[in-house]
Amino acid sequence: MSTLATAPHEWSVGTLLRRLDPVLTVVTVVLVALVVVAICAPFLAPYPPEQIDLLDANQAPSAAHLLGTDSLGRDILSRLIYGARLTFLGPTLIILLATIAGVSLTISSVWIGGTYDRIVSRALDILFAIPGILVAVIAVAIIGPGLIAPVIALSLAYTPYLARVLRSVAMRERHLAYIEAGTLMGLSGWAIGWRHLVPNVMPMVRAQAALAFGAALVDLAAVSYIGLGVQSPIPEWGVMVAEGQAALLNGYPWQAISAGIAIVVVVLLVNVAGERLALRLERPR
Repeated sequence: MSTLATAPHEWSVGTLLRRLDPVLTVVTVVLVALVVVAICAPFLAPYPPEQIDLLDANQAPSAAHLLGTDSLGRDILSRLIYGARLTFLGPTLIILLATIAGVSLTISSVWIGGTYDRIVSRALDILFAIPGILVAVIAVAIIGPGLIAPVIALSLAYTPYLARVLRSVAMRERHLAYIEAGTLMGLSGWAIGWRHLVPNVMPMVRAQAALAFGAALVDLAAVSYIGLGVQSPIPEWGVMVAEGQAALLNGYPWQAISAGIAIVVVVLLVNVAGERLALRLERPR
């Protein structure tokens, strides 16, 4: 009896271990750790991020300041930890809004079809042709610099990117047997689309959203770098690269290099996660 009772459990654990992607697991753990560090910034940062000490300006890394100080004597490590908050929050909002809009437009257009589908497709094509940075600059000119305008603008820019990839998957799923079965059972289009169609395309959505997150982070950092996003003295990695540029030319590279490496590492980790998620979709179940 004990053998029969434990066999299903052993099979499920073995199946889980075989399907576990070690690379994706490690990358996910590192990303979660970085998010936890950003959330716990007040407890982990050795100094307040905006604390100025001109006597310690442009100090090299030391025991007191592990990554050195900037031109105003602010601790770079502290600003890097606090800056992770906005650096992560902005792309997360962009991808969340773009995903909601992309999934909604794609599912509704695939289901309804006809003129509505053609209008949505042409509108997405037009948005896809406009560079996201240009949209962000226009939004900042209208609303003003900060985080809100670039997030709204880049959300619009990333919506067609996610929608175009999702459309082919949704079209394939639309003609499968379970959709026809739901129709024969008398379920409404809303119920079939959101209760059955959306869950089946979500793996592709997650993979594309992960890949788009890295691009959104770079775009948002670029907007801040040119002075149209988050404004100094608020810590944010794009702002830190911009602030550290002058110091870099004067022989004090600590801030620009630290923030630049942080951006590269996070983008690399997110891209690897997205690639591994996309790879899992190609494997037979």
